[in-house]
Amino acid sequence: MPLSVDLAPGEVEDVPVADKELLPGKTVQIVVRDFHIAVNQCAGPVSIQQYTYMYAKSPETDNSGAVFGDPTWL
Repeated sequence: MPLSVDLAPGEVEDVPVADKELLPGKTVQIVVRDFHIAVNQCAGPVSIQQYTYMYAKSPETDNSGAVFGDPTWL
């Protein structure tokens, strides 16, 4: 009996972990511990990549930047 499998590329999704408003004159921080990602029904390799976007807005300036980690293969 022949076996048939339909393979298709997976989806790329952002998984937001935290969001924090910057307050003038204050030190703010985000601490994340023990964050887990589950991958189900995958027939091939999976890669994850950590990243951080920073958006800063004030009456004088709007600015943004990003930092990306190295991809990790699961």
